Amino acid sequence: MSCLGEYARWFLCRKKITENLTPAFFLSKIRFMIRLFTVEGFKGFSKPVTFDFRKKHEYGFSTACISGDYISKILVYGANGSGKSNLGYAIFDIVALLTDKNLSANQLDETSFLNADSDDGAASFHYEFDFSGTLITFEYKKKAPRKLLSEKMEINGEAAYFYDYEEKRFVEYNLDRWSAGSLNFVYLEPELSVLRYIVNNTQLDMNSPFKKTIDFVSRMLWFRSLQENNYIGFKTGRDFIEKWICESHKEIEFSKFLENLSGVKRELCIKKNPVTNEPVLIEKHKTRDIPFFSVASSGMNALSLFYFWSRNFDRISFLFIDEFDAFYHFDLAVAVFESVKEYRNVQIVFTTHNPFLVDNKITRPDCCFMLENGSLISFPEKTDREIRLGHNLPKLLMNGEFSDQEHSVHS
Repeated sequence: MSCLGEYARWFLCRKKITENLTPAFFLSKIRFMIRLFTVEGFKGFSKPVTFDFRKKHEYGFSTACISGDYISKILVYGANGSGKSNLGYAIFDIVALLTDKNLSANQLDETSFLNADSDDGAASFHYEFDFSGTLITFEYKKKAPRKLLSEKMEINGEAAYFYDYEEKRFVEYNLDRWSAGSLNFVYLEPELSVLRYIVNNTQLDMNSPFKKTIDFVSRMLWFRSLQENNYIGFKTGRDFIEKWICESHKEIEFSKFLENLSGVKRELCIKKNPVTNEPVLIEKHKTRDIPFFSVASSGMNALSLFYFWSRNFDRISFLFIDEFDAFYHFDLAVAVFESVKEYRNVQIVFTTHNPFLVDNKITRPDCCFMLENGSLISFPEKTDREIRLGHNLPKLLMNGEFSDQEHSVHS
């Protein structure tokens, strides 16, 4: 029997309408994607952990979770302490390296940066990008949050450069080919990326692979569905959601957003606080008005945060929402997941520990990953069973089908 409620079913119906538009309309757009990411020696990852976005299977359902050759709307399932948050910090380490965008204190904590069980004494990060057919490989090693050991970049399989920060020299140097060969790197410090130095000090064409990489990373966003607006990437500074809604006069749009996703109807308006003279978002009632955020539940606060960032989803390159459903009712979690599928050219990763969300009515097996014991593997790769639309994924998950164990061949 389906666990889906009224609002979840409404979004699933809307999804079917959207999917009818995708083949010709969406897939013709330019796509910038992460193809693959590997981390090793960072925080809880003593061994290499790879996130492979190319592991698409030929399922004929939930096609809105796919963009071209890549999976793009992904659920990462794992128990508490399995490393879901650290996976986000690992992917977004490149934001700290290449941009001045907002960071988390957890990324810059030197005491927990390196894995305590690794003998290498370094954290390794490997990224592969697909910029509409231009393939970029970018990898580096660090011994501390801001201390590089090496950095390497390849463009369509050919080395652009490989720099050794300890020896202060280029092991490989082909920057002349990419119109970036006139720079002096003598005083390059281990806090400064070669790639960033090139982009900041060279007049490059907008189609330069160097600029495309920086641009993609600058538009990555991580946030967590908790009480405060802590985020990584995309912008700088601290935003207060209520102030933004009031100053942008978004109270009506926000009210409709809440109703569409949660079914909660609120008549909202903006008034001045008589003491501070600051604008306040007000919830109107029959006998008296109430400040919305003073009575908002944890779920409404989390949904407000999602609304705030969703206004930028069409400009974001890669989105990671940690514990996205921590304060949501199941139906609301489904509605939130369904709502992002219209952003076809944005890769979006949600982490969760709710097994009922990994349902074929909501997603598809190749877009569901199990994070367990330092490995990140999609559901089809975790079982010998041929998974079909009719399979009950939550039941299989709770029965241990995708856990680390020996699987016999299933009929």
